[in-house]
Amino acid sequence: MGRTKWATRAAIGLGLVTLLTVACGSGGSDADASPAPAPAAGGAVDLSKVTLNVIDPLRLSEAELEPAGVADTPYKINYITVASAAETSATLASGKADLVLAGDVGFSAFAAADLPITAIRAVEIPRAWCGIVVPKDSPIRTVRDLVGKKIANLKSAGSEIVAINAFEKEGLNYFDDAEVVNFATVGDVVAAYRSGQVDAWAGCSAPVYSFVSSGAARFVVDGSSGPWRGNNLWAGSTAALGDPAREAAIVDFLHRAEAGYEWGQNNVDQLAEAQSKLVGAPAPILKALYAVGQIKGVPISKDVIDGLTQTYDLEVELGNIKPSKKDFSTYVTDRYNARIDNG
Repeated sequence: MGRTKWATRAAIGLGLVTLLTVACGSGGSDADASPAPAPAAGGAVDLSKVTLNVIDPLRLSEAELEPAGVADTPYKINYITVASAAETSATLASGKADLVLAGDVGFSAFAAADLPITAIRAVEIPRAWCGIVVPKDSPIRTVRDLVGKKIANLKSAGSEIVAINAFEKEGLNYFDDAEVVNFATVGDVVAAYRSGQVDAWAGCSAPVYSFVSSGAARFVVDGSSGPWRGNNLWAGSTAALGDPAREAAIVDFLHRAEAGYEWGQNNVDQLAEAQSKLVGAPAPILKALYAVGQIKGVPISKDVIDGLTQTYDLEVELGNIKPSKKDFSTYVTDRYNARIDNG
């Protein structure tokens, strides 16, 4: 498989901070319908008849729950695979998914479309995964050196936000002071970068690190040095959160997922091998990503909400999304923090 092809698959499979293409494969699993479970003896909810329908583009829960020793859920898990952001939106709108992991940009788009979801937990990812890279022998060393240069850009991606903020810190405007060349897919961006059609590339995750880790590219700036918080969000469907059994399963699943994240921090090689088989990205590239920083669950806090709101407002300002008629804050809640922490 050529580098361009697998880099595209990796970006889709990981979906770390782009506009959640959340593609985990070419096909999709229809949601399993769970009958409404009867309360168990003593008033406790019976989860034995629940099937939790989950969209997890990182595929981390699939890769980590079993080796972390927390796969013994009292309910069934149906992982739904989707091939595009549009398919993800349609799945959420139809009520076929109970829980979805979305990047900050992707979640902003879902909220703008008034999809019936609420963010209930954040997932902290390394901000250094996104940034602007140039060929290793490029004379470009600083953001100011990028003025007037052609930069490959993927709209509605975390890397676009990093680039905007990096230029702004220097008193510059990304779109006015650089020649920003927009591309529709990661594969198109990679092809343009490899062929020398552009001087730099604003990108994220596995595709970028395939070049950086091989020594073929280096970062000029990354998200760790810019005011980008870039958390991913676990969002539950309104219907699932309104059903006591599925709500309880969601809370339990997220508690287990965070135990899986912790296991992954201490077992990077095993995690990379397992995740590689699920998302199609080479294990060495995934290892390089995790060498930069780890993934961990964090409660919904003011900082998380502020960062998410900043992304939403910027996406509206850029014209990438149209604002929802509802207040954006209604799509996020911190009321599950203690329950997820305690399991």
